[in-house]
Amino acid sequence: MRRSFCFLACLTVAACYPAPREVRRTAGGGEIAIHANVPDAREEANQIMVARCPNGFDIVEEGEVVIGAVATGHESGTVTRYGNGSMGRYSGSSYQTVEDKREWRILYQCR
Repeated sequence: MRRSFCFLACLTVAACYPAPREVRRTAGGGEIAIHANVPDAREEANQIMVARCPNGFDIVEEGEVVIGAVATGHESGTVTRYGNGSMGRYSGSSYQTVEDKREWRILYQCR
């Protein structure tokens, strides 16, 4: 029972993340984006590189790359109502946080 639950949990996690994809292709290689925390993502990336480079390939560079930003708004405060509730006053504050969105990239060159 526990073994099947762990298997299903792994499948669920893997299904939630995008498959490796070629984000740039050149005459002699390319660049592949993978989700670093997905099991088998590296193997899938290797399959893409093998298919493109039948004589083998060299990994030129790999690492985390910023591909965008995610902004999140935060607000807190209180509302004071007067009389029948149609009039009131709001006091509070708001702020925004911005975090970089990143992914793992592999730059490869065919032999």
